[in-house]
Amino acid sequence: MEIFWGLLLPALVLGTYPMERWLPRHMKYCTSDALMDPAAKRRRGWWLWQPCLWMDVARVAVAAWFIDFAFLTETETQQWIATLIVGAILAVGMCCQLWTRREADSVLAPITYLTGIMVALLPVGAALAVFTLAVTAMIAFRTYLGFLVTGMMLTSGLTFLLGGEVESGLIVSFVHAVALMAGFLIRGEFVLPVRIRALAR
Repeated sequence: MEIFWGLLLPALVLGTYPMERWLPRHMKYCTSDALMDPAAKRRRGWWLWQPCLWMDVARVAVAAWFIDFAFLTETETQQWIATLIVGAILAVGMCCQLWTRREADSVLAPITYLTGIMVALLPVGAALAVFTLAVTAMIAFRTYLGFLVTGMMLTSGLTFLLGGEVESGLIVSFVHAVALMAGFLIRGEFVLPVRIRALAR
């Protein structure tokens, strides 16, 4: 197995750098109840006006793509070893995104991180299907955990059915599972940073 360190090392820095460190100070940390309250007045399509969140998706997608392509394998055994290494690296990177010093007893919901690895590792059809179902579950149950659970349960199956690599589906499912377990272990409330001016009508 050959490792391209020129791809891997920059990707490690890019993928593990905490999201909170580069967020603007005016971002508001919203719980799922506050963000998805049906009684609250929200600008239609408010999520389109969250450049920091979309930039974070792009950051993670580039990092995950570089990490995945940094390992050149020749045998099936090497392929599975590379899968374990990539999964472990992305899981550590995801955990680096959770902690926040701005809100006591809160944990940043890794929605953008998980979306980024979907974009990088899954076929377009599978990524869209998983993301759509995960967002639907998140809105239906009014909790960020809906996104994590749906992604963990459906990614591998949908990736296989839509012609993607099984290894990639397992990696994405694994990182969703780690995010779910980390949230329970830390016992903090998931919050999502949003540009509050984009929410108001």
